[in-house]
Amino acid sequence: MIKSFKTVDEIQTGVDINTWDDPGTISYYRNKFKDKIVIIGSTMPEDHDLLPISFAKGLRKGDNMIYGVEFHANVVQNT
Repeated sequence: MIKSFKTVDEIQTGVDINTWDDPGTISYYRNKFKDKIVIIGSTMPEDHDLLPISFAKGLRKGDNMIYGVEFHANVVQNT
């Protein structure tokens, strides 16, 4: 099922970008994320994943907002 899944970009370009199942590249990625913290999130404004923060200067409208993934990255970095 997963091997037959195609993203919109793969369908439009005709190029497979999912190389996780490819035996030629699996050895490269085997330990890529071992013992690492991986944070995946969106920074696209239309996803509305913005969080208010209290330590912004407030000089411009919206400068006290950060993306959720950035919020989590800051927590990880500071622990």
